[in-house]
Amino acid sequence: MGQNFGVITKISESEVTLKELIQDSAGDWVEKESTLMLQGQEGKK
Repeated sequence: MGQNFGVITKISESEVTLKELIQDSAGDWVEKESTLMLQGQEGKK
């Protein structure tokens, strides 16, 4: 997923969690976990 070789690791009603491989300033590849918060569907019928 995305530009950093992301893999979705968890999906819930409120968020999507993914792990990405990111190249640091030394040129090493490091794993980073990110969470994308989803907008609610409140009031929608």
